[in-house]
Amino acid sequence: MRKFYLSILVCCFLLTGCVVGSIHPFYTPDRVVQRPDLYGRWDFDESRKPQANSQTIISDGKVTIFDDKGKPLDAKITFFQIEDSLFVDIYPDQGELKVKLVGDQPPPVHLVALIRLEQDKIRFNELNYDWLSKEVESKRINLRFTRMSENTDILFTPTSEEWVEFLKKYRQDPNAFPPDREDYMVRKQEFMMSIPQ
Repeated sequence: MRKFYLSILVCCFLLTGCVVGSIHPFYTPDRVVQRPDLYGRWDFDESRKPQANSQTIISDGKVTIFDDKGKPLDAKITFFQIEDSLFVDIYPDQGELKVKLVGDQPPPVHLVALIRLEQDKIRFNELNYDWLSKEVESKRINLRFTRMSENTDILFTPTSEEWVEFLKKYRQDPNAFPPDREDYMVRKQEFMMSIPQ
């Protein structure tokens, strides 16, 4: 998988290198939640570190980010709830964003991040690939996976039901979601979209 520097919601995936890519969604339909309170424009919290062109637009079922030339790139997103934790499943199923995030491997893959909303700030943290790959290869965690070839990253193949059980168990584990990898987006009030009542 390639390392690129795009923007915001997927920025956490890109900056940390390898991502936990799954053939199946990380959620089951009964876990899906609607979050119109998250719709609108968000920007990378530049008070923490500089980030060029940090705009992100979240709408119903879609996130639009912008590359370093300002070109919009879309991915499908689904918010879902497990216990008291909110997650987002990001699915760049086609186009340039898919290629930039996960290369040209044949199946598009689902990505996941833990989300916390604090007033006008979103904290997001992706599932830690380095930790999870070591755990499954050593058989300390039982999740099915494959490799497209010997030198490629692990591609995870659990069912959605298995992912839900995994996230239920590890959602508060700092190895799975390291606090030092958490990033932030802030809402730009002047660009807020109307929120359905």
